[in-house]
Amino acid sequence: STAARVHKTTSLSSSSISTTSNSTVARVHKSTSVSSLKTSPKITVYDRLYENKYSRSEPRLFSQNSPQLQKKHLIPVNVISLSRSNLSITPYSKIGHTFSSIGANDENVIRTENVPLSSESENFTNSNLCTKIDKIDWYCLPSEIWFKIMTYLNPASLLQVALSCSYLHSLTGHAALWRNITVSNVHLHDGMLASIAQKNPRSITLKYCNGENVSDLGCRSMFREMNDSLKKIVLHCCKGASINQPAFLFHLSARCTQLTHLYISMSRLSDPGLVQLSSRTTTLVSVCLPLCSGITDAGILELIRKHGPTLRCLDLTGNTNVTDVALSELKLCKALERIHLANCSLLTDRTLQVISERITTLKVLDIRGCKRMTSELILHILNKNTGIYGIYLANLPRVDDIFVKCMAETLQNLTLVDLSGCFRVSDNGVKHLAAHPIRHLYLSSTSISKDGCTTIARYLQSSILELTLSFCSGINDECAKTILNKCKNVKRFSILGCRYIRQGKNYRALYPNVTIDF
Repeated sequence: STAARVHKTTSLSSSSISTTSNSTVARVHKSTSVSSLKTSPKITVYDRLYENKYSRSEPRLFSQNSPQLQKKHLIPVNVISLSRSNLSITPYSKIGHTFSSIGANDENVIRTENVPLSSESENFTNSNLCTKIDKIDWYCLPSEIWFKIMTYLNPASLLQVALSCSYLHSLTGHAALWRNITVSNVHLHDGMLASIAQKNPRSITLKYCNGENVSDLGCRSMFREMNDSLKKIVLHCCKGASINQPAFLFHLSARCTQLTHLYISMSRLSDPGLVQLSSRTTTLVSVCLPLCSGITDAGILELIRKHGPTLRCLDLTGNTNVTDVALSELKLCKALERIHLANCSLLTDRTLQVISERITTLKVLDIRGCKRMTSELILHILNKNTGIYGIYLANLPRVDDIFVKCMAETLQNLTLVDLSGCFRVSDNGVKHLAAHPIRHLYLSSTSISKDGCTTIARYLQSSILELTLSFCSGINDECAKTILNKCKNVKRFSILGCRYIRQGKNYRALYPNVTIDF
């Protein structure tokens, strides 16, 4: 039976209303003629409406078969949420979902039950429902768009969305949204790790997290829950004994045997954990261990011997204990594409010789700060790997304009060049780079001056995205303005420590789309 309380100014015809078995309670924002109501089905509208731009002070009666409603594309409707800032509608196709956030006595909600619709009403699509509504009806969006929106949310935001209603809760529970979980700047504990493990992610990234409350049992339980579903794990600058101790790798290797990507930075991991991980896993593709001072030659040798044929990326940046002995087996890495040996100060030309003899698939070469390496063997590697598009040669005193010329003539498609600290590189070396579509160019502490800046502005204006000229004594305001005016696509420009820059504070206001470091 339908209970109705109608405004005293509204007159109803007795022939226009009949009793139905479907009980409904509704409140709508626009007025319509009472005489247009059909006998079946009907929705009775009562109570006072909010006086905002979506409502009027006088309540009206609507039917789902009302031509006025059909004209405004407001049907088929199951739940209409009316508030001071939004109008939210759930289409008839979503009938059956229980909205946990809506109470039985909620004054802001129009609630209907399974009211049958006419054949004309059933032909309405989700897009038609939203065409005449001032505010977008988010519930009308296809699930594919919802998934695309949710991919930009972090896990904490996804959990908040899941609490809003049962429809969004069902969408946020989809496994595709939890394949890659990233957690940053939080205090970890065993309960949080258990919640992450229940999602069975393929990738876990923990950045700048405090894991002092994480126990050894919590780590072991997390990896036991995920088992072989985990393919990639990233631990970047995380604190906590249980996370940074060698036991972490023991638990990881004991359960996650299908791991392919490993990234652990600034950790106290040691050789025994790396050796066990190498022996338990089957196909490691990428291993990045920057600033892990506990890793020595023994662990690296075992890793290369076991996974050399499948290894594509090896990053040992900042590991000062690694010597040429550790990389003597690099000849097994025939598919290696990226190698990062920055600031490995003990490496010499022996390592370069091994790379030049057996590896021909390199795409990125990073030997920043390896001052014991000579430019002749570097060029020999470049001759064997002409497909290199990114090269880092910062702080190598033997790199000069002649070397840059040979490098530019040998390589085919350079997009990233780092020559920071190579004080023997001048404007002549920059001219040879102009033939390549370079996007990222780092020339800090070099001998570049006005002519070099003019070359960059003329030949790289369409490709350059990031340019660093910090601590270059030959750079002045004229050079900076030439680059900023000509290079329309540049996103980051660094002129730190350039003593002849006088108007650096004004550049940020003149070029708001460029991140300028001054």
